[in-house]
Amino acid sequence: VKEFYSYENEPVGIENLKRGLASLFQMQLSSGTTNEVDISGDCKVTYQAQQDKVVKIKALDTCKIERSGFTALNQVLGVSSKATSVTTYKIEDSFVTAVLAEETRAFALNFLQTIAGTILAEHWQSIRKHLEPDNLSNAKAVSSFLAFIQHLRTAKREEILQILKSEKKEVLPQLVDAVTSAQTPDSLEAILDFLDFKSDSSIVLQERFLYACGFASHPDEELLRALL
Repeated sequence: VKEFYSYENEPVGIENLKRGLASLFQMQLSSGTTNEVDISGDCKVTYQAQQDKVVKIKALDTCKIERSGFTALNQVLGVSSKATSVTTYKIEDSFVTAVLAEETRAFALNFLQTIAGTILAEHWQSIRKHLEPDNLSNAKAVSSFLAFIQHLRTAKREEILQILKSEKKEVLPQLVDAVTSAQTPDSLEAILDFLDFKSDSSIVLQERFLYACGFASHPDEELLRALL
């Protein structure tokens, strides 16, 4: 689609409908990634071409277009979003016979994410001393360990990884046990990113991870795939 024309004084709603239809039929028959300009702006688009269909995946959060509205210079006060548009074109004899378009949007308040990360870090600092080697035989160590696992199950990968990277060696084995025992996708990604299985320098932590995996109460497909 190179140009868009409309009647003078045409209602905005009708113009937008035409723009949407023009964008819908903007496609190519070969696989690859490119940038396209449509009603969403200048966007990164990936095509997956097959014999009887073409799938067009548009990363809406990459679209560059000037939008009016509230903006916050402070990222903590803003909103993070991730949006994707997937359009499937059914092809028969080189003609498009059907089109199915779906958009997925997710929004999150940066303020709440920052609070969650702060709460996790503060909780870890409050119970950290109970998980030091000299205190592991105390009952408080057990209750602190179990309470921290509950906090980890609501934490994001980045929050968990930050604590792992900032901790000292004497407490890291207990921390690895807790993160592995959380058994969430974010905790699994964090621990796999933290442990370097190609290096012998962290072999003790690798063994603790594998040992904790052996006691997983509900191992999922991602964990089993990581262990293979």
